[in-house]
Amino acid sequence: LWGIQVLRETRSQGAVPLLLQYLFNTDERVSREAYAALSTITGLDPAGMFFLPPNSPESLAFFKAWHKGKILNV
Repeated sequence: LWGIQVLRETRSQGAVPLLLQYLFNTDERVSREAYAALSTITGLDPAGMFFLPPNSPESLAFFKAWHKGKILNV
């Protein structure tokens, strides 16, 4: 958890691919921290915007699209 929290604080866009891997972790705390870090880095909250679970496939797709430049911060 500490490593994910550090990545969140750095707000490094380079951390997004690594954080995406933790979004579906079986430990819910890890998954929640990864989502929080992704939200902080991207400025987006797909779970909140679309009433989805944070570790949903749709949230993953949303963050992946952002990372590929297909979604801009709003």
